[in-house]
Amino acid sequence: MATHVASGERMPLTQVYQMVRGMIEVGKSDDAIVAELGAQGMAHDQAATIVHSVHSQVGGSVSSRPITAQGSGNILLAAMLGAGAAVISGIVWGLIAITTQHEIGFVAWGVGLLCGLAVFYGSGREGGAALQAVAVIASLAGIAIGKYIGFVAALKALVTEEVGPEVAVQVTYFSSKVFASLVENLGGVFGLYDLLWIALAVSTAFKLNAKRP
Repeated sequence: MATHVASGERMPLTQVYQMVRGMIEVGKSDDAIVAELGAQGMAHDQAATIVHSVHSQVGGSVSSRPITAQGSGNILLAAMLGAGAAVISGIVWGLIAITTQHEIGFVAWGVGLLCGLAVFYGSGREGGAALQAVAVIASLAGIAIGKYIGFVAALKALVTEEVGPEVAVQVTYFSSKVFASLVENLGGVFGLYDLLWIALAVSTAFKLNAKRP
C-alpha cells in the first residue's frame, strides 16, 4: 500500500510510519509532524491518524497528546505560569513605585518580558496564537496589578494629608470604593507615556510566543 507524500511521488505507507516514528523519537511535536506530512501532500486527517497510530506502537514512550493548535496541557501550564508572573511582577512594580515615589515606565516592559517568558517556557517553547493571547493577557494583568498598587498607595497618602490617618485606613486594596475611584480616574492613571511602555510590553510578550517554524 502506498500513499501520496510529495507532489508526483508515492511513498510506501510502511516508510511513512518509519519516518513519523523517527520524528517522534527525536522529540518533534505532533503538530509539527502533521504539518510536515501536510506540506508533502498528505491530508491532515490521514496524517493525524498515522501519528496517533505510531504513538500507540511505541508504547507511549513519547507524548501522545491530541493534534491541536497547542496541547491543552501546555496551554494550562503556560497560563498558570503567566498568571504567577503577572502577580509577582505587578507587585514588584507597585512596590518600586511606592519606594521611589515614581512610576518607572520601563518596568512595565519588564512585566511584559517576564510574563512572555513564563508563558513561553510553560508551553515548552511551543508558541502559537493561543499562547500569544495568554501572554498578552498576563502582561496586561501584571501591569494593571502594578498600577493599582501604586494608585492605592498614592490615594492613601493623599487622604492622609488632606483628611487624616483615621479616614486613610479605609483606603484598602480590596475596597470597592477605591476600585471605583481608579476606574473614574483612568485617564489620569494611564498617560500617553504609560501607553507607550504598555504597548512595548505587550509586543514583547506577543513576539516571544510566536510559532516557530
